[in-house]
Amino acid sequence: MLSVYVTKKPKKRGLYAWNSIYAGSFLLFVKSFKDHYQFMFLPGPSEFNLTFDEFSSCVQKGILELVEDLPEEIFQESLSAFELACPKPTLMMEPYETSKSR
Repeated sequence: MLSVYVTKKPKKRGLYAWNSIYAGSFLLFVKSFKDHYQFMFLPGPSEFNLTFDEFSSCVQKGILELVEDLPEEIFQESLSAFELACPKPTLMMEPYETSKSR
């Protein structure tokens, strides 16, 4: 029997519950990239990435289940906490001076 593999996409502002390994934890969809989805792992918050196939497989197998689409205000507050907890590295514009000449 031939089965059709349907790719699932995360819902905008979607909060997903883990029903398996990380039971009691959640993933909040943040952003889609060229080859993966970025989520915020809760509790945490920490960054969690899944490929398109991994996400689709988890949803189809019932490992991930959509709980709700967060309201925009709550989603934005969650993103602020995420950005504070997972800052991206920045380049220093000038060399850091450890001591001054005397």
